[in-house]
Amino acid sequence: MNIKNKNRVFREVHRVLQSHGILALEALMSGSKEETLFPVFWADSPAVSFLSTSDSFRQMMTETGFKEFAWNDVTQHSIERGRKQQAASADASPTLGLHLFYSDVPRRAENTLQGWENGTYVDICAVYTVQSKEGAVPL
Repeated sequence: MNIKNKNRVFREVHRVLQSHGILALEALMSGSKEETLFPVFWADSPAVSFLSTSDSFRQMMTETGFKEFAWNDVTQHSIERGRKQQAASADASPTLGLHLFYSDVPRRAENTLQGWENGTYVDICAVYTVQSKEGAVPL
């Protein structure tokens, strides 16, 4: 998740969700290696890349008042999906797609896939619930 001040964002999300509310998300996290190849889809350089580690993200969410319900590493699925998309797009350029935003989609895609494959990034799906808020009525 390429957000510089995640704590502020998720404090606000927590504030607006009702007690027992649910937040489901898929997010990219930094992995065990620091070998980022740029550009990638979320950043052109390290100066604008704000990925956090899974551990620091989970701690921040707990401190913000969320309770973790589910946490799944879906990196392998993302790699498989990405390689299939890469192979399919090798033959033809789609009418709509990321190429409308970036002139170098193949390079960004390859850098992202290499990052997943070498452990630089992990892709997670998580579900969090808002713990009871004082005075709130459960849904």
